[in-house]
Amino acid sequence: MVLLLSRLMLLFGLVSPALMLAQNVIKGKVTDEQKQPLPGASVLWLDTQVGTITDADGNFEIERPQNGSKLVFSYTGFQTDTIEASYNLSVRLKAGKALEEVEIVKRQKTTRIKRMDALKVEQIGVKELLKAACCNLSESFETSPSVDVSFTDAVTGTRQIQMLGLAGPYSQITRENMPSVRGLNAVTGLTYIPGPWLESIQLNKGAGSVVNGFESVTGQINYELQKPLDTDPLFVNMYFNQGGRKEINLHGTTALSDKLATAILVHGKSNQRENDRNGDSFLDMPKGDNLIVLNRYFLMGTNGWRYQLGGKYTSISTQGGQIVDPERNANFSFTDETRRFEAFAKAGKTYDLPWKSLGIQLSGVLHTQDIYAGYPELIRTAVIEPKYRINSMVKDYRGVQNSLYGNFIYQSIIGNTNNQIKTGASIQVDDIVETVNVNEYLRREIVPGAYFELNKTWSEKFKTVSGLRIDHHNNYGAFITPRFHGWWSPNEKNVLRFSGGRGLRTANVFMENIGQWVATRSFVISATEANNPYGLNPEIAWNYGFNYTKYVEIRGKELQLALDFYRTDFENQVVVDRDTDDRMVSIYNLDGKSFANSLQFQVDYELVERLDARVAYRWYDVQTTYGDELLRQPFLAPHRAFINLAYETENRWFFDATVNWQGEKRLAPFADRGEDYSPSFFTLNAQIRKVWKNNIDIYLGAENLLNFQQENPIGTVAIDPRSGTSNQPNMDAASVWGPIFGRNIYLGFRYRINK
Repeated sequence: MVLLLSRLMLLFGLVSPALMLAQNVIKGKVTDEQKQPLPGASVLWLDTQVGTITDADGNFEIERPQNGSKLVFSYTGFQTDTIEASYNLSVRLKAGKALEEVEIVKRQKTTRIKRMDALKVEQIGVKELLKAACCNLSESFETSPSVDVSFTDAVTGTRQIQMLGLAGPYSQITRENMPSVRGLNAVTGLTYIPGPWLESIQLNKGAGSVVNGFESVTGQINYELQKPLDTDPLFVNMYFNQGGRKEINLHGTTALSDKLATAILVHGKSNQRENDRNGDSFLDMPKGDNLIVLNRYFLMGTNGWRYQLGGKYTSISTQGGQIVDPERNANFSFTDETRRFEAFAKAGKTYDLPWKSLGIQLSGVLHTQDIYAGYPELIRTAVIEPKYRINSMVKDYRGVQNSLYGNFIYQSIIGNTNNQIKTGASIQVDDIVETVNVNEYLRREIVPGAYFELNKTWSEKFKTVSGLRIDHHNNYGAFITPRFHGWWSPNEKNVLRFSGGRGLRTANVFMENIGQWVATRSFVISATEANNPYGLNPEIAWNYGFNYTKYVEIRGKELQLALDFYRTDFENQVVVDRDTDDRMVSIYNLDGKSFANSLQFQVDYELVERLDARVAYRWYDVQTTYGDELLRQPFLAPHRAFINLAYETENRWFFDATVNWQGEKRLAPFADRGEDYSPSFFTLNAQIRKVWKNNIDIYLGAENLLNFQQENPIGTVAIDPRSGTSNQPNMDAASVWGPIFGRNIYLGFRYRINK
């Protein structure tokens, strides 16, 4: 049924666009040639005094007067441009010819926060993303102290993120405010999003908006992809690194008519080199090939309607484990074959009143994934086991997910614009079949819901956003999701925000713990509710906290000080326990306390002209009841420090360096290793980039420049795993606390034909 609905949804999106004509309200965005917004740019109707200025993000909105046909755009230090008016303009102003004579007083920050928003949202722009080595969403947070990135294990090459001390799946990750990284790709899905495709990332900690669903616990990461009206006609990015990884990214756009445009984005990756720097017979990074293609359309319709639709295909092939040696009786192998198709469509209507609109969001996913982790010499079909106990030596997995999502959003006001509302209804359907060895795990989740959110401005100094969702889960029944955000600014130099809310989600027991598949531990699930997914209860948590930002003027430049504190309390958590039994991963419903405290202090300042500094310190206190004992979460450093320096010369050289310090981490016991702690360590990432003529970039950089490596990340591996219990390998590739690969130098090239 879900498959049929997904196909019908895509068909509807392809045939629904109809007639088109101009709009009474013209909207758009003004940027420079590097796509950085120009706040305060002047927008005037030609030969009139009717106009407006752009906001902090370069966006503008202006009503069309009678006989209005052309708009004039101007900004200090840039050439004035006159453009024929059409809905949703994308305007790029060129630097003035006498730009070298103009003193630029204030540069735009590469990561910005809107002071007037009730939610503190970090806007990570293209310039910030260019500082990262490459090449997917999980690798795009190198210069952000708010997000931790690490490997799940030493075999699969899977990167995971953490926010507020908790794993990535507790954060809601959306593509243009529609569900993206969830379900079977809750961890691996970060690698399915190529970095060069990103237009921007919006990151907020704590409770999110009820409009986007009920699953968010620690925050939301929303990413915006390149769009047909904004992206360059042609963009090429090529990347090579010391480990043999090669990538190419292509995207471009074309106008099919004056109202219809399309963009095509292509990503290819290949790495067939066998790297074993530490000589443990295991590949330091897996081999494999990726192909990801996205095609999307934008169409302006009649009566204020506009449409977006698109499709994305992902093919991932990964091979890891031991380098095959015919003299060994057995070689540990890991393979992952993933095929995924996504379709999405949006329809939006604006009215003559700028505060009134409605929107429809639809998306569908078809996902298949085949994973094998173990010794191929063991006959897979001979592995017979109880349903909720999975063999430690062989894990043969197949997952199939069909999902459908729909959301209807209506935006208006009550009385005046001090009372803005969003209300609507949504539905999420997941049909998932997982087979592990010989046992099958079925899930069908159907969750319709409705929501209401009020954004109220009480005064110039105080505003709130209050939201409530009511949803019904076919297994869990009806539940309520309240969310609240407050904003208080006694003056322009001080902003205090506070938030609280509830989140509910279904744990994806197997795929969220893929790192545990490469350890000789059995999986044991303590199922208590036969009708629930995996026989477990949903995860339910409350998150609440505050953040305070102070702006200080020093030597004509703004120093930004930020302090935030958040706490997450679990009503129920699906506990992944490696402490109670060192040969077992026990998975069960929480019986006791589980909480996470996160404190972060951050300073941003331009030290000298064009030299930006970002310094941060973060403290975590994350504890869970394992068995009958409350323990610190393993493999999480309670203390972390961060420094980022970025310098730009007048002739377009860019230098960036990031230093991370991580304190010691508690290690879960395994085999003859009792509870232990990792050492603290430093890492250094650096990059040099040169830009010519605004369309050619060459960049050279290094990850882990200090070449720090975790010793013996695999453990001991016996020659023959079939030789009996006493000689089983003590393989624990999931106990990763530091870098595996060591220093990794890379080189890249970008070329674009500017719009």
